[in-house]
Amino acid sequence: RSCFVSRPDDVMVYTAETDKPGGITAAVALTPYHNVTYTRGEGNTIIMKGTLANGECFEGRILVKCKGGSVQLKGNFGSVDVAYSGKKDNMMPVVASSRLPYIEVHGADAMEIYVTMATDYAPVFSKGWKGESPELRNDRVMQGIAGKSMEQIREAHRRDFASYYDRMSLDLGTTAPMVRKAPTDVRVNSYRTRYNRNLPVHEPDLEELIFNYGRYVLISGSQPGNLPVTLQGIWNNKVHAPWACDYHNNINLQMCYWAAEVTNLSECHIPLIDFIRTMEQPLSDSTRRHFGFHVRGWTSRISQNPWGGGGWIKWNPPVNAWYALHIWERYLYSQDKEYLRDVAYPMLKNICHFWEDELKTVGARGKGLQTRKNERSPIQELTAEEHPELADIKEGALVCPMGWSHEWGPLEDGCAHDQQLIWELFDITVQAAKILNVDTEWAAELAAKRDRLVGNRVGRDGYLQEWIVDRPDMVTGQRHTSHLIGVFPGSSISLNRTPEFAKAAMKSLELRGLTKDNRRSWTWPWRTALWARFKEADKAYSMVQHYIVYNLLDNLFGNHPPMQMDGTYGMPAGISEMLLQSHDGAIELLPALPAIWGTGSVKGIRARGNVTVDMEWKNGKVTAYSLTTTSAEPTPVTVVVNGERVQVTPSQVK
Repeated sequence: RSCFVSRPDDVMVYTAETDKPGGITAAVALTPYHNVTYTRGEGNTIIMKGTLANGECFEGRILVKCKGGSVQLKGNFGSVDVAYSGKKDNMMPVVASSRLPYIEVHGADAMEIYVTMATDYAPVFSKGWKGESPELRNDRVMQGIAGKSMEQIREAHRRDFASYYDRMSLDLGTTAPMVRKAPTDVRVNSYRTRYNRNLPVHEPDLEELIFNYGRYVLISGSQPGNLPVTLQGIWNNKVHAPWACDYHNNINLQMCYWAAEVTNLSECHIPLIDFIRTMEQPLSDSTRRHFGFHVRGWTSRISQNPWGGGGWIKWNPPVNAWYALHIWERYLYSQDKEYLRDVAYPMLKNICHFWEDELKTVGARGKGLQTRKNERSPIQELTAEEHPELADIKEGALVCPMGWSHEWGPLEDGCAHDQQLIWELFDITVQAAKILNVDTEWAAELAAKRDRLVGNRVGRDGYLQEWIVDRPDMVTGQRHTSHLIGVFPGSSISLNRTPEFAKAAMKSLELRGLTKDNRRSWTWPWRTALWARFKEADKAYSMVQHYIVYNLLDNLFGNHPPMQMDGTYGMPAGISEMLLQSHDGAIELLPALPAIWGTGSVKGIRARGNVTVDMEWKNGKVTAYSLTTTSAEPTPVTVVVNGERVQVTPSQVK
């Protein structure tokens, strides 16, 4: 048996064959999750169509071909209503199989099943999110495959997938042959067992597989023209998925795309950028209704859906600045000035306008700063008399009003998470304006506002403060590391440029701990990247191991629990930071390589500046490397190799 989904032909193909003549007998049906109507299609095809409660239309078609034996359409055609059992995440459709039409296969040597599915959704706000009918889309798919063999469809699929996947390869060492040939679930459980018993674990091939699997799901789930991936993505099998299978934007959606550029899958980043652009108008409308009609720009609630709305009522204002990092990163890796001019810069500028209108000005010694326990509790003033650490705040300082540090603590002016993101937003927008040579006067004003933002603050015990006042009783146990966003995925905190804050951030990360609530699918990739940015190789590697031991399912999906995909997508980004970093003015090779990966190689890993890197290493030292670029006029870049800084001009490739 085999199963694949072809992007070129937009069809899922399932095949089965047997060495016993006439050995395949089967009944094949499309089981509904919603009320549907079944009709007969051409040949051995069943069509299933329906309309969701929000008016979105969908259609699925199934076609069966056989070698030998017979194929017949049987059962009842017409309308079928679906009932449900269970509640919320456990809700499942209930429909009697006797009510469904099916395709009966009898005595075949081989069987091929083709499935195509479509909706009338289109990411166009002005058209009410409506596009081409699913019937027309599915007609086109079925007509497209009518004259093709399964082998031709599969070969086109393989070529297409390889054009993405084969851009990069990773070798972290060799696992013992007897271990390597065991089934995946056995290998995962063996890894987990040995780790928990404090026995040596040497399974570099499994760690490579997790890296490669993260790239595989991103290729499979995020292609230009599609919606971005979600928490469960195209692998959701529930009527009512956890967190509504939505776009959670306080870490989850962003993590899904951290690996796109660095692992040489830039096109897979496009759906997220397009999604942000598509949502600008509806979010601008809802932002004005919530924040006031004087406010320019836009922001979002903490969860979003594809129809311009939000799920959870809670707003997450700094997410627009977090999205800006993705918009900017795409330029940094591609160096595409047309994209910067036409797509990125207008969005960055619009996001900045929101914060120009929304930032709060405070007085000397923090006069005017406020806090509240939650949305329903009274607002209280923060004073330097009660909190002496506020005494250094200058007249005219800027803070994000009533922010929160996901997902705990008070609402408070000037949370580190918010301040870091807004600082990075203003900084990258100033850079973009300079590159494009536009808005010189406004960019200077924006730079001045950036410099007035209350910056990072170190608590009394040496950790980076999460809130604008020191809260020593709230530094441990929380799964989120929101106040470390300036370390990664941002870059405003660095060992080279801000050593004091980097040291404090390291202490904060250490204090978070590794037990209980910290064990979530998405915590480990983020902490892998954070420790890698701190050049702590063994600690970064430990986070990879913790992910495998505590939050990896047997099929290599991440488990929060329940199953959600952000960790699966995110771990390749964390591992990439261990192998290469390019955020701090140089391309550093092997900045956080653990001894257990002492000998290996990587090909096709990407650095900012439109540079692709191949390298080999032995005993933890780089033994060979090369840099290439598609830029028309390659320029020298600084490369850190085995601790030495050298100037290298990448070779040009087309």
